[in-house]
Amino acid sequence: MVRILKVTELADKKKELLARSEIHRQTLALEVTNVKLGWALLKKRMLVLKTVYRMFGWAVPVGTILFGHKKKERQRSGFLSKLLSGFNLATKIKSMFGGSHAGEHKEETEEAPRV
Repeated sequence: MVRILKVTELADKKKELLARSEIHRQTLALEVTNVKLGWALLKKRMLVLKTVYRMFGWAVPVGTILFGHKKKERQRSGFLSKLLSGFNLATKIKSMFGGSHAGEHKEETEEAPRV
């Protein structure tokens, strides 16, 4: 009689474990679905954030161009500052179009001597 009770108890235990297992499987499936939904929502939020960041990236320079200019008081520059500015400009233009004679001389010394 004791053996029959143990067998029925084991069968009941088995049914209970199977029921718990099924509950855990369904819970796990729900959790996976929840994670997928959360991931999709996070992607959507990041897309919105990225769009706002891009808009802000364009809005700041455009806003600066439109609204950021203040009239500056024009300072009177002296003769020496104008002379130096002109000299710097002339030097830059000269280097763009012709180079300097010192640079040409440097290239000749680097070449092999002509015989």
